[in-house]
Amino acid sequence: KVHIGFPIAQEVPSIFQVLLHWPETEARVCLTSDLVNSDVMPTSSSTAEFEVVCFNLRTEFKNSDDGPNGWTHRREACASFIAARQPLLVCVQEATASMLNFLVSRLGEEDYGWLGTSRSLKSGDEMAAFLYNKRCVDVVAHQSMWLAPDGTPRGVPAWDAMYPRTLETAVFRLYASNAGEAHKRSELGLVRVLNTHFDHVGVNARRCAAELIAKTIAQGTLEWPQCVQIVTGDFNNVKHNNEVYQILTSPKTGLLDAA
Repeated sequence: KVHIGFPIAQEVPSIFQVLLHWPETEARVCLTSDLVNSDVMPTSSSTAEFEVVCFNLRTEFKNSDDGPNGWTHRREACASFIAARQPLLVCVQEATASMLNFLVSRLGEEDYGWLGTSRSLKSGDEMAAFLYNKRCVDVVAHQSMWLAPDGTPRGVPAWDAMYPRTLETAVFRLYASNAGEAHKRSELGLVRVLNTHFDHVGVNARRCAAELIAKTIAQGTLEWPQCVQIVTGDFNNVKHNNEVYQILTSPKTGLLDAA
């Protein structure tokens, strides 16, 4: 999970590469998992925190092969976990529309919604997706990008990948979780979240995908300068001594490892 804190209007200088572009506001990142866009860890303690959860749901297409670990045996526990924690955002991989619709049906359609795009453009295929808490989160913008060279048709594997792979990017406006009715909600700020699932076979595809994400982070700095940026995903890579990890966590990219 990732805890991001937005203090209430404090007179402090902007010290982050991307995180701090709000007047009289400092952002504090409490690093516990995934990748968060930041250069410096401030010490301010006057923050409101929210929770981002990221996990691979494990596709329902392997339900029969997985036996007792199949989706039909896990889905109620997954829904109960989310219901108990009530995170503002849940970033998932290997999700299908039916899996996400099931979770929303258990969590309540008035409480949670989802965003995502089938990686192959076929109805029901896997996707990287967002579940978001409607009571505390508004969707400001959403974009799906295929991790592939320019000119590659959408839904087609790129480089040496076995499957087509996407990057889901969304900008969310966050509100205090205990703010009550929508018209009384207390706004915390904007956050830009990138969620992906790298290919499990293509070594070159994973490296090139990381480079594309680094470019997307840089673009986000210009397009959404007021946003915290968080990258989550199943990267199908070991963490250290790995080119993909080095690209994502390089000073030029500006991401801090929160795991």
